[in-house]
Amino acid sequence: KCGVVQTAYANGSSTLYLKNVVRTNVVIAKTGVKFVHATAHHNFDVGVYFEANGHGTVLFGPKFYDFIATADARLRGTSRHDRANIALRRLRALPALVNQSVGDAMSE
Repeated sequence: KCGVVQTAYANGSSTLYLKNVVRTNVVIAKTGVKFVHATAHHNFDVGVYFEANGHGTVLFGPKFYDFIATADARLRGTSRHDRANIALRRLRALPALVNQSVGDAMSE
């Protein structure tokens, strides 16, 4: 389950866009990284959170890693250039791109 956590300070248009155009789950949490982080962790397998001040990140839960392991087992022996293998490699790389613990989104 994927979704976005916002605070009450989020632009209402962004919430409507996420719900109606992107068609993702949106949950509102109390202001503060500790609240949005906990809400993303408890509500989503892949949770995105951000505050109006720019702090935010993506959290990957255990189900995400289980999905990657299952897909890896199923695709073992298929061509590296197969579309599914390419997609799997991209998904596997995502957690390395973000800093899940600090709330500053991109890792250095």
